[in-house]
Amino acid sequence: MLQKKQSSITYHLYATLVCTVASLFYIYEFTLRTMPSGMESELMRDFHISAGGLGFLGSMFYYGYTLMQIPAGLLIDRFGTRKLLCISVVLCIFSTALFGHSHHIFIANLSFLLIGFAASTAFVGSLVIISHWFPPKYFAMAVGLVQFLGCIGAIMGVGPIVALVSRIGWHATVNWLVVIGVVIFALIVIFVRNSPKQPVSHQLDPPKNGVISEFQRLSNVCRNPQNWWVGLYAFAIWTPMVVMAGLWGLPFLMVKYNINAAVASWGITILWLGVAIGGPVAGLISNLARSRCEPLIFCAAMALVTGILTLYVDLSWNWMCVMLFFLGASASGQALSFGVIQDNNHKQIVGTAIGFNNMAVVVGGMFLLPMIGMILKHNWTGAMLNGAPVYALHDYRLGLICVPLISLFAFVVARFYIKETHCILKYTRSP
Repeated sequence: MLQKKQSSITYHLYATLVCTVASLFYIYEFTLRTMPSGMESELMRDFHISAGGLGFLGSMFYYGYTLMQIPAGLLIDRFGTRKLLCISVVLCIFSTALFGHSHHIFIANLSFLLIGFAASTAFVGSLVIISHWFPPKYFAMAVGLVQFLGCIGAIMGVGPIVALVSRIGWHATVNWLVVIGVVIFALIVIFVRNSPKQPVSHQLDPPKNGVISEFQRLSNVCRNPQNWWVGLYAFAIWTPMVVMAGLWGLPFLMVKYNINAAVASWGITILWLGVAIGGPVAGLISNLARSRCEPLIFCAAMALVTGILTLYVDLSWNWMCVMLFFLGASASGQALSFGVIQDNNHKQIVGTAIGFNNMAVVVGGMFLLPMIGMILKHNWTGAMLNGAPVYALHDYRLGLICVPLISLFAFVVARFYIKETHCILKYTRSP
């Protein structure tokens, strides 16, 4: 009995190591995703672009990332996570180096598109690794923990990036990120494995009819209505983070409180801290309550209230930080959505289903970031500071109206269209 218990502890420790190392790529890609927010003025100055151009640059990541989500899930289900992660990290390193050495906006846009393309396997790969190494009952909480790690990357992409850029410039800062990518690649090669050598009790037998084709996987995912409703919710609940933390929250805070980027970056850090803490807590509450829908509804309601207070009420800086924390915590509904996806899809197609849902999560960045940039550009008065355009507070409030509106949509979807699973897997047979 003691030997069996020791073996179980050893297994779970090793499984945790494998999943943590796999998640390092997610930390890395999140840093790359958010770094334009930390070098906003420098990029507009050096590339001679306005808010519209900066919004387009930020959206290029989401074009590459979003369009590759379903293919990434299909490829992971077919070839295994480890191989895809290794290839993706190498491409991400190359693309980041290209961005760091770019002196023309076309090259910068192209490299950011490639970074998004390469990063497409990071989150999906982490979740598939977790689904293979741990029982289903831990999945929602594990997603929250992965999101916690991603928030570390997001925080690194704002405050520390602002500090580094001010000291060594944005080109040198990006070069250091290339070095970090090489280290992560080495760790993945050494430690990450697709699944345990011996099957564990929660794994299912392979389908009797052999290998499932990519068309069958995608068809099974798309024919499930709940995947579409959960995807719409995931898109809506995460959009405030894409908009506020991804690009426009930092300049909004700078204008609203007349503060510099270093101080405003603390507000964005608190926003990500809310996500980091809210994700695991929401997963734990969902598991304990044996409910998915009630936490989803609560997160959407919190996003609606805090979004309105953050953008349209004149709060003191301290109260603003409180609202930013809870706005970030509301985005933990995104982590829970992957728990619903796992509940509603067979393990043989879970990578494809996760990719489908993650595509929905980030699709808002493709059109909302440049749309907000165009609104700001349209209302620009011509004011400049240190070679970069300056925009008014009411322009930001007009452009960011999408935050409360999309949160209201998330509430409606969670309340009326997502079915409760009670944290139980719906499918126990092969698709």
